[in-house]
Amino acid sequence: MIKTQIILVMHGNLGQGMVEAASRFIHDANQYVIVVSLKDDMSLLQLKDEFEQIILKSDCPVLVMTDVLAGSCTVAITQMMKKYNFSLITGTNLSMLLAAIENCTVLELSDLEKDLESIAKDDIKLINRIVVGK
Repeated sequence: MIKTQIILVMHGNLGQGMVEAASRFIHDANQYVIVVSLKDDMSLLQLKDEFEQIILKSDCPVLVMTDVLAGSCTVAITQMMKKYNFSLITGTNLSMLLAAIENCTVLELSDLEKDLESIAKDDIKLINRIVVGK
């Protein structure tokens, strides 16, 4: 049973690509994630309408994950926060998505948010510094 619904809202095919990549680690990853893609021929109003249809059907807390902080997906979905109650995290990477999928059935939304924020901070490393000290 899902405690938190994950919705990826990303540019082009990035969201679907991330779910496919996650499926290499978590067999049924696509069962836990809904993808909303901003396609080239799509307006932000269409994106918001598609998102709204999904959030209206959700019967549990929603975590929206976007790709770029100042990107059009994040801006459009942020505007929807005035009307709907959901959490939004941006700068999503594969590690964050995997953690969200692994924990969406066990953690409450507030705990999942903290977990993902921690992963985001800890996941970015300049490997040169670690491996060769530069």
